Amino acid sequence: MAIGVFDSGVGGLTVHRELVARFPERDFIYFADQANAPIGGKSGEQIVDLTRKGCETLFDAGASLVVLACNTASAVALRRLQQTWIPEQQARYGRPVNVLGIIVPTIEAGEDGGFVRVLASKADHRLLGVQAVGQHVAELSNSFAQMLEMGAVLEDVAGVIHVHPTLGEAFHEASLRALGHAIHI
Repeated sequence: MAIGVFDSGVGGLTVHRELVARFPERDFIYFADQANAPIGGKSGEQIVDLTRKGCETLFDAGASLVVLACNTASAVALRRLQQTWIPEQQARYGRPVNVLGIIVPTIEAGEDGGFVRVLASKADHRLLGVQAVGQHVAELSNSFAQMLEMGAVLEDVAGVIHVHPTLGEAFHEASLRALGHAIHI
């Protein structure tokens, strides 16, 4: 059976890409409900209904597991679907089906170290964005914002001394990695 990936848009393609890399032997079906995107501003009932319909689309297409790659769907609809709707669907489809979300796995991944990634222009190494997951990464937000605001390049971040051992080292290391000079990763 295939694994379905649901998002209200195309942001979940990053989740899809990671799943394909991790489980290359599995078939995947991606469904982006762009007709209703974004769903973040909708009521809780609307979010549950749209998520349920997206899951049905994927189950009908042959998925046995649907991963909600949408933060809003995971936060608002996941538990309700798992507790009340999924048991009915297993009877309806005559096979095991399930729905998983991404918020809890992301938080859990951060608890044992997490990560910091930087996005930079290939042409001039200008810092375009930062992605960070883990406990206390909010402490790095000032550093991220400052570097982005000043138009920093990877070499600027790599050239700043980051005290060891601190969380700030992750930003430094991620920049070094993007330059091909990582020390620890």
